[in-house]
Order: sequence, then C-alpha cells, then structure tokens
Amino acid sequence: MVGYVYEVEGFTSTHEYNVEINAKTSKIIDHESDRLDHDDKKHAIKLTGIISRGKASKIANKKTHGKSSEWTLEYSKKYKTTIWDVKSGNKEVKIKATSGKILSVTND
Repeated sequence: MVGYVYEVEGFTSTHEYNVEINAKTSKIIDHESDRLDHDDKKHAIKLTGIISRGKASKIANKKTHGKSSEWTLEYSKKYKTTIWDVKSGNKEVKIKATSGKILSVTND
C-alpha cells in the first residue's frame, strides 16, 4: 500500500502533464503527457491568496462531521473560480479557494 498520493496536473500551451507522487517518499509513481487538442481551453490557477489544504480540510470536516481523505485544487467552470474539492467522510465539499466559502455539499 502506497498511502497518500499527490496527483499533480499541469499544462503548457501545447501539452497537458500528469504526475503521481508518493506523499511519504516524494518518489514519482507515474507520469504522462498528452498533446492538447486545439479546442481544449485550460485555466491557470494562481496560488497566491488561496486557503491552505489544511484549512479547506477543517472547513469540510466541520460541515460534514467527517474526516478528509482527498483534496483537489482546480479551476471550476461552473463557479468561474478556483475551488478546493474535498472528500470528507462520504461527502464531497466544494470550497471557494480564496475565501473558504462552502459552495456545495453532495453525497460522494
């Protein structure tokens, strides 16, 4: 069993990159790159001014009375902003990354 794994996705103007990293050892488990289609539109995430993963976990755990086990920082087309998508217990909590405001809570 690997334990926690960081899944990192990034892009340039021509390619999308995916890397999986063992959180304990920092070793790369898997990586791949794909050429972007001409119709793919990606949004860069600004990492300044966002709440930490730990704070997002506390917000989600308080709302669901669960324990966080998965975290995704991503741009949401629906909300037109950067969000934390946190799995807490059997719920999925979407949190605005700049303010900590809960945007939605759904069953996972």
